[in-house]
Amino acid sequence: MALTRRAFSASAVAVGGASGLLATPPQDPFILRYMQLCRVSQGPLDRIAPELVDPRFVGVGEGGVWRVEWGPAWDKLQANLALVAGYRLPGQSAPEKLVLVVRGTDVTHDAWGDIKEAFEDLLVLKQKPLPWDPGSPARVAGGALLGLRVLDDLSSGGVGLRAFLRQRLADPAARPKELVITGHSLGGCLATVVAVWLADDFARTGVDTPIRLVTFAAPTAGNAAFANRVAQRFPDSQQYYNTLDVVPNGWSNLVAVKTLYRPHGQQTPTGASLIIDLFAGALGAAGMAYAQPPANRLALAGTHQAGLGWYQQVGAQHHAQAYLRLLGDTSAVIPPLRIRGRHEDATA
Repeated sequence: MALTRRAFSASAVAVGGASGLLATPPQDPFILRYMQLCRVSQGPLDRIAPELVDPRFVGVGEGGVWRVEWGPAWDKLQANLALVAGYRLPGQSAPEKLVLVVRGTDVTHDAWGDIKEAFEDLLVLKQKPLPWDPGSPARVAGGALLGLRVLDDLSSGGVGLRAFLRQRLADPAARPKELVITGHSLGGCLATVVAVWLADDFARTGVDTPIRLVTFAAPTAGNAAFANRVAQRFPDSQQYYNTLDVVPNGWSNLVAVKTLYRPHGQQTPTGASLIIDLFAGALGAAGMAYAQPPANRLALAGTHQAGLGWYQQVGAQHHAQAYLRLLGDTSAVIPPLRIRGRHEDATA
């Protein structure tokens, strides 16, 4: 989901997994590229293609070039957006990688409002079976399935997303070595559902191009059975989250949202705490439980930003720019982003 431009100070870079946090960014330079693509997708539609080929924004690496292969395509309400970018090395006719970027829904000017709206958008009080595999115990938020249907209906140049991918991945002369599916925030949640959907679809249609799932700041999409299915389908998936970002705790660990900043002497505002309790109570009453995929969750060690109110802290820690910094992007061309909270006004 795209937010307004907000400022934050540079944070220490750290990446970790089950063994803890390591004070180094990912060795794979493309991880940063995928997050840069997510940020580009959040900008104005007419700026996506130009920024994609600007090495200051999306580093080319290894002398290759990026270009838009499909899209960007918006739905009629301009809420959901997807694009497919290709990365080619010099002399390559087929791309080294195809990257499907899924952007989250809606745009607001309030970080806390984004979180509340994501809850409503996802319809997390209703879990539904996978439409293409109703016999599976996997269940996904009703809103996530709505988002999937919207994405499946997107078209660019008269060609739908799934038809484009099937055609490209089935053509030996044009298919890439791998398809990467990525997204930030709610886009990361939807990317998880899209990845399972496409993997199952390709298995039925004989497409065998490897799929890699890489998400950033993604809230949960479904129940434990779905989370396990993601882990089994994509054993090399990577799910990055900032340790001080409240959003990845939705909807599996809402209690952590209230306590995340307490070690830094920052208490959750009464109104936000009440809303969290209401959400948690409603999920419990509905018997809805959510889970993050159990493997390959990679922690980025966030730095608490002094001088920011709670709502501002939420926005700063979740923002795409924060993730870029945590992944090692020190590009001077990234402008500072001004943070304006719902009840506070301060700059980092």
